[in-house]
Amino acid sequence: MRFMFQKLVVYQEGGRFACEILRLTANLKPRHYALGDQLRRAAMSISANIAEGWGRRHPKEKLQFYRVAMASAYECVPHLEFAFSDNLILRADYERLLGTIDRIILLLNGLLKSTQSYTKSTLPPRPNSPS
Repeated sequence: MRFMFQKLVVYQEGGRFACEILRLTANLKPRHYALGDQLRRAAMSISANIAEGWGRRHPKEKLQFYRVAMASAYECVPHLEFAFSDNLILRADYERLLGTIDRIILLLNGLLKSTQSYTKSTLPPRPNSPS
């Protein structure tokens, strides 16, 4: 792997999830174009924001991108619900994909917590604040 963020399990899970969504939405009918487009964009945004956050120097910037990745993961849930309710995906795929999103969210929580603890331990105290 060329870049360190590629070793992150959450990045890998997000990438696999996006590839699965791309495969499942490849042949949607025109009336489902908007749903497929939103789902694809949200799914791809997860790993893209993890990578972009990793490249930021300041921990607070990193946190912002990781939070966007988290929001994108949550955004996938209603899109999957709509796809399932309109019979675009099978129940087994729906449940498996929701399980994957749940795992990604748990992993992102860990990434956020580790970045937050790093931020607290490395930044100097703000002026006029208790040490």
